[in-house]
Amino acid sequence: MTGANAIRWVLIAVAVLTALMPVSAAAQLFSLAIDPVTPTTLYAGTQGVWKSTDGGATWTITGLADREQYSLAIDPVTPTTLYAGRSGAIARSTDGGASWTSVAITGDAYGLLIDPSSPTTLYAKFSRPGGDTLLKSTDSGSSWIETPPPFHLTINGVAIDASRPTNLYAMAWDPRVASAECCLVVYKSTDGGASWMQRGSVPANLFLVTDPVTPAILYAGGDSGIFKSINEGSNWILTGPSAHALVIDPLNPATLYATRTDYSCFEFWGDFQCLVTGVIYKSTDGATNWTQVAELADIPVCPLVIDPLTPTTLYAGGWKSIDGGASWSAR
Repeated sequence: MTGANAIRWVLIAVAVLTALMPVSAAAQLFSLAIDPVTPTTLYAGTQGVWKSTDGGATWTITGLADREQYSLAIDPVTPTTLYAGRSGAIARSTDGGASWTSVAITGDAYGLLIDPSSPTTLYAKFSRPGGDTLLKSTDSGSSWIETPPPFHLTINGVAIDASRPTNLYAMAWDPRVASAECCLVVYKSTDGGASWMQRGSVPANLFLVTDPVTPAILYAGGDSGIFKSINEGSNWILTGPSAHALVIDPLNPATLYATRTDYSCFEFWGDFQCLVTGVIYKSTDGATNWTQVAELADIPVCPLVIDPLTPTTLYAGGWKSIDGGASWSAR
């Protein structure tokens, strides 16, 4: 990129990346979560859960030091309570990560959502033999029930309407639907997952996100591009490039950011190696137009989180921006 287009992004989480892969800083973080009350506090999921209290400048390992941590969620009312979806179980901490308790789940939790109005209610996208499903807890993770869309579907994405948290959306592969070869089906629940209504279908495979101000607007995406719906998932239009993660500015939802990590892999003298390129896009008009604001070598740019109080600050993998995409640098 030219100097005029370079944004000031600061490479963070070096300690986390080094711990995951000591030889290379290109190791990938599995998950990131930002404290909604004190956004300088972050948690990163790799082999264990790491914590930063200075906006990603320094990191220390929490009391959860084993297994891959695929997803993280922080209680929006009591942010010292957090959950880690990990290999084999879900763990809970009530003291900011100092100590953890595993809840009674077997399998891998690749996605966690918390009801913002009733934080003892959680949803987990849970991997099991035969595909992913959706689990629900109403007691802070102590017990769980299965509550997916029509049985035997594989769940690829779940989103919650923050303004009305009993409204859920799920994106699932459904072999009974004629478009199953190209698309996933979007389902909506208005009763916290007890029952589901089929909406439309979308050729997306990685993420499903609701607009924080206008919940009828949904975004879904993956390898085929970014898609947008303005009618609760009934109809979709292609509106952006291939992307692996997307966040929305909570104060100005017309501004969105999307990231994609590209891998070019090859065998060299008997070793299998991959070149990593991270691409970051920004839209300021509700996903109608996108601008590539960064192309970063060697470091993955997923997962992606945004500061809820100062949304010009973002974290993409091991990178940080403090100006919403105005200038770039790395350290």
